Order: sequence, then structure tokens, then C-alpha cells
Amino acid sequence: MEHTEPPDKPVGYWHVHALVRNLDDPKAAVRIASLRAATRLAGLEDGVSPRARETMLTNVERRLGSYRPEDILGVSYLPEPEVREEIGELLSPRGTIDRDRAYSVLTEAARKTTGDEPIAALIRAPYDEEIHAGGDVLESALTRARPEQVTNLMTSLFARLAMPVYDADPRSENRLADAQNVSKMIAGLGRRFQPDVHALFQVYQSFLPVSARFWMEWLETMKAQEGLNISKEMPSWFPMHEGELAVTRQLEWTLSRPGMNVLLKGLNQSLTSNNPGDRWAAAHLIEGTVRYAREDHPPSFGGGSGPPDVVPPSVARFTPTRVGTTAPGRGTESGHTVHPHARGDNGNHPR
Repeated sequence: MEHTEPPDKPVGYWHVHALVRNLDDPKAAVRIASLRAATRLAGLEDGVSPRARETMLTNVERRLGSYRPEDILGVSYLPEPEVREEIGELLSPRGTIDRDRAYSVLTEAARKTTGDEPIAALIRAPYDEEIHAGGDVLESALTRARPEQVTNLMTSLFARLAMPVYDADPRSENRLADAQNVSKMIAGLGRRFQPDVHALFQVYQSFLPVSARFWMEWLETMKAQEGLNISKEMPSWFPMHEGELAVTRQLEWTLSRPGMNVLLKGLNQSLTSNNPGDRWAAAHLIEGTVRYAREDHPPSFGGGSGPPDVVPPSVARFTPTRVGTTAPGRGTESGHTVHPHARGDNGNHPR
């Protein structure tokens, strides 16, 4: 567990400083992801301080004229070809699950787990097997577990979803079903569950090379075959065997539980990373997490494909005649400073 702030504390300016700074990132993909995340974070009006909200909206408004409005304000987002190519370059390994990253999360969770209780044995169990979440042994162990053990077990269960056993049958729905079961356990734990944001973000990144690629292809398919207006609605479904996308959705819901201030504090290192892939993935996660923040129950797929949008009502001020014309005002931060990575990134920055 990595946070000490009250989970219900409103998001303040310093929570959003790194995200706002990335509105001027050298990478277009990071800028767009950050603009989308900041706009939706400002929509959580009960959970964001007035200063933080106004800082985000003002800085988004100043930059919106440089982009297609639907890229920032659309319910779904299908990047233009050059941005899509850039996203592909940011995702490593391209098009496959990053099992090395997931395995490192598993081994670290096991290393941090002490004791010989049943739950400790579950965390250290062989990784390359389906998790069968929700079994009697697991539920009994959770009842008696210490908070840090609960955190480590839930982290481990999500990371195991990246293991090869789930890919033996490409049409299998087991990954989707088990991800859903892990989230149901987390829902049942309530405030007993305190996420390890950094570790779960690593798991999220391990699935993004597959889930992001599929989602862009699926939006293209739905737009071409069903005439879906992707700027105004989400696809009504996606194939149940696309478990990688389902895992990222469940992680977004899970990380929305403790409050946005906890998430943003846990992601600060990634938002300021020298690796642009980390910065893009963090902004991508923030948008998805914000969109799930008001959903009491975890996603249950079989209909629907993701969370509702939360663009704030005040977005009406972003009209074509006003976009990009607002002068800096007192009490708001401009954010138009030289980005720390403007002279290039170190792609070998530690994960």
C-alpha cells in the first residue's frame, strides 16, 4: 500500500501538475491522451478542487484549437494514421502481451509477502495456471488476511492473467471471466482493499500492446460496418475472447475505487518518466479510471464495451470561436512552459 492521503480528499493542483505539463509533451500521442484525461478528470466536479479543475480546463481550452475536437471530446477516439503509428511505437513489445513485465510484478508481490498463512501460499503458488478466482479456499483466506496480503494477492491475481496458459485457445473467454471475478472480489472487499497503484499500472502496461491495438481496429470495424459515430458513442459490444481488453477495463475500474488523488499520486513517477510510453499509458489509464469512478459495480461484459463518458458540462465553453483564444487569467496556471522532455527522451529509462 503506497498512499497515506484520505481516499476521499479532493484532487488538488499538485495532483494534476504533471498531467497538465504533459499537455505540451513532445509526442502527439501523449499530448492527446493527456488532453482527454484532463478534460474528463475536470468532469468529476465533486472530487476535484476548484483550482485544479479550472487549471485543467483553462489549459485544455488553450490547446484544443490545434486538434480535431472529436479527438479530445469524443466518447471514443480513433487516432489519425501518424498518431496511431506513434502509439504503436510507444508500446513495447508491439502487438503482444509484455509477459516479462507481468512476471516481474508477480515475483515482487511474492517477495513482499511474509508469513505462512494460506493467503501467502496462494500468492507464491505456481504462476502459470488459471487462477479460478472466487474459490472457497481463496475467499476463506481473504477473510483472515492482513491488509498488505490482500493488496499483494489482488495484484498477483491480475498479473497472472498475462500468463501463457490463457492463450492456449485463442477463442477462450477464460481471461475475461477470471478478470471479472477478481474485480468482483475487490468490490466485496470494499475499503479493505488498498491498491498498489504502481504494480497494477505495470500489469496494465503489460496488456496495452494487445488491448490498444485491438480497440483501434474494433473502432474502425464498427465505424465501417455498422456506421458507428465513434465521437458520440461506444461500440455496443466486443468479442468475449478479447480478454486483454477486458483486463484493462477491470483494472481501470479497480483503480477508480480509492479516489483519484490516490491514483494520481501513484502515477506521478510514470507521468514524469523519461519514457514517453509510460507517460502515454498513465494518461490513458487516468481517462479510463475517471470514466469508471461513478460506477459502483465492476464491468460485466456480454453487452457494452467500456465506461460512459464524463466530459464536464462546462466543456460547452469550448466553442469554435473561443478555442485557443483565452488569455491567461489571474488564479490559473498557464502551463505553457518548455516540457522537460522537449529535447528528447531516454527510452531506456527503468520501468
